[in-house]
Amino acid sequence: MQHSLQRYFHSRRTLLSTMVITASGWTSSSSYPPTIAQKSTTQKAALTSGATWCPEQQIFIGGTVPNLNNDRVERYIDQILNAPENDNEDEDIPLLRIFGYGSLCWRPDGLLCHESVTSSMATALGYKRCWCQKSADHRGTAMFCGIVCTLLSDEEVHDIQSTDSDKHQTYVTEGVVYNVPRSIARELLEELDFREKGGYARDLIDVVVQDNNGDGEARVVQALLYRGTPDNPAFWRRAMLDLPFAAARMAVAVGPSGANADYLHNLSTFLSTNKCPEIQTAEETKVCNTSARGIIIGDFETRVIADMTRTFQSTKHGIQFLFGAGSNQYNQLLLNPGSKGVLFSSGLHDDEVHELVETVLVMPPSQQKHHEQQREQRDTSDAESSFSSQQQHMERILIAPIISLDPKELYAGGGHSAVLSEDGELFLWGWNENGQLGRSPASPIITVESGNTDGIPYPVIPPLPSIDVVKASLGHTHTMILERHTGRVYAFGDNIRGQVTGGTNTNCNDPTNVYIPTTPHCLENECCIHISAGVFHSAVITQEGELMTFGWDKFGRCLPPHITKWRPDDGSKLVQVACGYKHTLVLDEHGRVWSMGDNRCGQLGRAATNDSNKHGQLPHLIDGVLGTKDSTCISIDCGWSHCIALCRLDDNDDNVEEEIVTMYGWGRNDKGQLGNLGRDNISIPEKLRCAGIAVLKALCGSECTMVVDCSGDIWACGWNEHGNLAIGSMEDALEFVRIQGTDMPRTGGHGKLLAVGGAHFIALAKHK
Repeated sequence: MQHSLQRYFHSRRTLLSTMVITASGWTSSSSYPPTIAQKSTTQKAALTSGATWCPEQQIFIGGTVPNLNNDRVERYIDQILNAPENDNEDEDIPLLRIFGYGSLCWRPDGLLCHESVTSSMATALGYKRCWCQKSADHRGTAMFCGIVCTLLSDEEVHDIQSTDSDKHQTYVTEGVVYNVPRSIARELLEELDFREKGGYARDLIDVVVQDNNGDGEARVVQALLYRGTPDNPAFWRRAMLDLPFAAARMAVAVGPSGANADYLHNLSTFLSTNKCPEIQTAEETKVCNTSARGIIIGDFETRVIADMTRTFQSTKHGIQFLFGAGSNQYNQLLLNPGSKGVLFSSGLHDDEVHELVETVLVMPPSQQKHHEQQREQRDTSDAESSFSSQQQHMERILIAPIISLDPKELYAGGGHSAVLSEDGELFLWGWNENGQLGRSPASPIITVESGNTDGIPYPVIPPLPSIDVVKASLGHTHTMILERHTGRVYAFGDNIRGQVTGGTNTNCNDPTNVYIPTTPHCLENECCIHISAGVFHSAVITQEGELMTFGWDKFGRCLPPHITKWRPDDGSKLVQVACGYKHTLVLDEHGRVWSMGDNRCGQLGRAATNDSNKHGQLPHLIDGVLGTKDSTCISIDCGWSHCIALCRLDDNDDNVEEEIVTMYGWGRNDKGQLGNLGRDNISIPEKLRCAGIAVLKALCGSECTMVVDCSGDIWACGWNEHGNLAIGSMEDALEFVRIQGTDMPRTGGHGKLLAVGGAHFIALAKHK
């Protein structure tokens, strides 16, 4: 084998180095394999000819499988199909060779199972198995794509990974070569072309095979390869570079062909139990390293991902996929690995990201569901006891499905984030310097550990213990929660102004930081229906429809000390409250909006910008339609110094959840916070120019505004210093711009959850 491979690499350098791709195929000239730049034009033209990419289904529709290397592939196929009949039994009859590297390794089907087809283990030269191909119609769905493998050439891998060390490596990949007789070759090609036309292309590659069941001398042959390339819209760079992310995805995804983990584990088992022709000794490695490149043996990444996936499944950790952009300084986007030792080279664990990225929330196992699934697993094992030993082995590998929460709402604060489940569990992560996560800053970060790996670098986010949460509000450095059924309020985090324990900056002698959920003194006997955490103050609406405030009372953002509760003089009940930096808004049951606090930027919604509520004043109605009972206002929100209100359209019915709304805005606008193409502050609420956007919901960040439309698209405007608008830059946006980056599942507006914080936002696509 050593001499055979030595001859191969010598001939590869001397003969194939004179070939280069042109628009029409291969010609003599420069280097082989072709560079990314040389192949790009041909690939893109081929991949788009006759096929249409469907973003809704995440697949190609129609078309045929193109040839990447037109002349070489066509000559090879022509040689097989149209070779002259030969009566000389001593001469070899040409065979069509197909190289399988994915499911064809462990589950061939169709004509590849024909009795005339033989197969043997083989090693592809100059190609690497990469887990970077989205699967929306086999191992996943359009709503939640799975991941399958493809083969990428050395040059494609080097271009994507962009590391100097990789430029001197040649990859080899284990797989299976199928030897197809000419009698069924044409029919088999038609079968494969039909099956693989979803964005795949045909290539001709060199593979090492051994005759006599692996006991013969190794030789290099050519084989036909079907693969997805980086030009394919289903190519997923993030999955290729971030193995823990890929493992988490495959642990959850299920498609028409079964669980994604089934595909992965079957392939991993096949590779570990079957011997491929490879460079097996140090001497052979040394011989091959005399070439211009080093050699990578085997498939390390498949085994790593398989081990991680088993870890997720065996430990029964819950997994929830989120999206986000902006600042990640405190890991509020969950992009920082929690431990070292595992490949994590996506480049996404920076301090900020300027486009939408997908993130992974890992939660502890639920013990009740854990036991239920164990019973289901035992029952399934008993029912399937007649399976073959190999099938039983695979079933043991495929542990019960991952537990994911049923998300109800998202929240974002100054540097922390949260997700609330329908079951009332609140998961908080990110900035915890002041205990705003409901636990001590000294609490250790727990990661998913396994005896087979160095651990999976995702922190395990525990739920807030012992409280059934119905609503939460994340302020700049503190958090408020509302307990289901009791209406009891708890708060924790920064208390330097009394915004947690219920004091004020002048009379608070409580601890400056509160690490565990604590009921504010003033709310001990109150049942509340709504809460809001601002920068340095807090507010609630009681069950009786009254406003209560506490925290820093400067600028009149809080009620005066001698008035503990407030409601309008006409007895109307209040239903919502929103805290800004130096002001407070409330909404009553008739749709009227009231405001109090600082008005320097017009955030009180009254014409006189010098009319700043002094300490001791009470809420007043804002100017314009929002101050009347005819406003149809159903929701209010505040940034630091700007405000928005959502109103029903006149021609909609009473189903608030299903309707498009009109959005009003006012207050500070120097960064484009209100999206009206200007920078002038707005004192009297006005309808915002949404450029035809059918607004369904809207939220304020500290100095920006984001909306979700009926189709589920997210739009943003305003301050963008940290890329927190996800528009691909750090430039402020003076009008609403559609966010860009990773595509979220197309759920429609009602299926999108959104939370906007100080300099980041998170989003989620509900699958139910």
